[in-house]
Amino acid sequence: MGNRAEGRRIERHQQKLEKELNKLTPNQLKLFNEVIEQRTNETLEIYKKLVDEAVFTALRENRVGEEIANRVMDHANKLIREEIDKQEKKVS
Repeated sequence: MGNRAEGRRIERHQQKLEKELNKLTPNQLKLFNEVIEQRTNETLEIYKKLVDEAVFTALRENRVGEEIANRVMDHANKLIREEIDKQEKKVS
C-alpha cells in the first residue's frame, strides 16, 4: 500500500515541478539548463575520478605494472569519451 501512495506522491510532485518549469521564460529556462548541465558534468567528473582511482588501485593490488595500469586507464577513458560523444550526438 505504501508503494502506491509513494508513487502518487512522486507523480504529484513531478507535475508540480513541470507546472513551475512551464512558468519560466525562455531565458530563465536556458539558464536553468546551463546550471543543471554544469552541475551534472561536475558530478560526473567526481565519479569518473573515483572510478579511475578504484580501478587503478585494483590493478596495482593485483600486481599489474604501473605502465600497464596507466595504459588500461587511458584506454578505458578513451572508450568512455567515445560513448559520451555518441550520446551527445543523439541528444543534439
